[in-house]
Amino acid sequence: MADMICENVEGMPPWRRIPVNLNAIHLKNSLSDPQSNLASWIFPTTYSLGFVCKFAGVSCWNDRGNRVLAVNLSSMSLRGPITDSLRLCTSLQMLNLSGNFLSGNIPSQICSWLPYLVILDLSRNNLTGPIPAEVANCKYLNELVLDGNRLSGLIPDEIFRLK
Repeated sequence: MADMICENVEGMPPWRRIPVNLNAIHLKNSLSDPQSNLASWIFPTTYSLGFVCKFAGVSCWNDRGNRVLAVNLSSMSLRGPITDSLRLCTSLQMLNLSGNFLSGNIPSQICSWLPYLVILDLSRNNLTGPIPAEVANCKYLNELVLDGNRLSGLIPDEIFRLK
């Protein structure tokens, strides 16, 4: 979910790796992880291809690269908001954060950050506020699961137009 998790570091000059690493740490630190489910999210001082593919809940296109296909952090008792650390996960097709204690609103930019999402499962959390109409900007979205939250308002008409 963090920038480093999703951004391919192959061929990246060393001076660019530092901010990427800091963004990855930002995501891990933005979530309270009382059961240490993200303990495998250890960031090496030297980069090797595929290391992010070994993180709990992370699936990559192949084990030799860092291009993330799916992030499944379901039922890990994670707490906190859905952060903008997702913004460089542009190749992500599945995001499952269900069964946690995430709070706050669903970010209206989520489909700008993750344009190729096919599955988005944010169910069984403590999310509040309206469902953003911008969720309809995920033009490949086939499965949207939001039950078990404290969302308010109507389901935006734009979502019904998803194919």
